[in-house]
Amino acid sequence: MASSCVLYVFHLFSAGILGYYLAQLNDMIQYPDLRTEVFQSFREIGNAILFCLLVEQSLVCITCFASDLIWPFKF
Repeated sequence: MASSCVLYVFHLFSAGILGYYLAQLNDMIQYPDLRTEVFQSFREIGNAILFCLLVEQSLVCITCFASDLIWPFKF
């Protein structure tokens, strides 16, 4: 964050905070490739993270199920 993004005490309400940061980030919001390029990249990264989490969950379930099946043969 830039050093100019400092809020004063009288701006510490939700409407003041929202208005202040919208004014500070107006140039970034008006960037034409933001929706098409940047947001698509964020979607792809989020989908990859979600896929990894789901694979991990399924592997944990398979491991738990397999350990339940081989439990009688451990002793």
